Amino acid sequence: MKSLLLLSLLIFLSVIGCTKIPDERLKYNPVKDIDGNEYYSIVLGDQEWMIENLATAHFNDGSDILLISNDLEWEETTKPGYCWYFNVEPLDKKIDGAFYNFYSVNSGKLCPIGWHIPSDEEWKIFELYLGIPENEIDMRGWRGEGTATLLKAREEWNCPEGDQYGFKALPLGFRNGCFGERGEDATWWTSTKYDDGTAWAREICNRETTIDRNYTTYNGGFSVRCIKNNK
Repeated sequence: MKSLLLLSLLIFLSVIGCTKIPDERLKYNPVKDIDGNEYYSIVLGDQEWMIENLATAHFNDGSDILLISNDLEWEETTKPGYCWYFNVEPLDKKIDGAFYNFYSVNSGKLCPIGWHIPSDEEWKIFELYLGIPENEIDMRGWRGEGTATLLKAREEWNCPEGDQYGFKALPLGFRNGCFGERGEDATWWTSTKYDDGTAWAREICNRETTIDRNYTTYNGGFSVRCIKNNK
């Protein structure tokens, strides 16, 4: 019996020793924004993504981003702005990140030097990597069955099968005038305009296993992920 157990243990250790962790989960590189917040990144396909939402209160040239608390002002402004959920600055900013309007995104100065907010096309490259079929990739709306699950942090979404690639998406909600959907939704800006008043964004939520590609007004308050510039 002892020899059988020993043989089983040796086989188990051999299997574990031969198991290769995907390179995507091995390459974490710290980067700091101008406020000193440190983020980690992960290589996914040919792209390197931050695995936390941006939390800076300044553009990368050192200038201030307008902190907007009032709901009406948020809805009516045409200036770059940011806020914290329910206007409460978190103790650990990099866990929650801030919400930004598209005027901030469109400045081109939001991410740390050497990084940028992904375009709609760059999001589509990422989504093809996740497994969204090519015939769905340009669709507006929810697409790519099962792909949102690959992004969701397991505990925060109560999703044991989630977070297959280390993207660590958190259900932090959004701001559309007022705040909402905390614990239910995650939405990120792209850098791509749809027209003069709207821009493309991406959303995942508890109700869906797919990723929503849609456009929304510049005054939406959403999270931001940065990706590294190509050399």
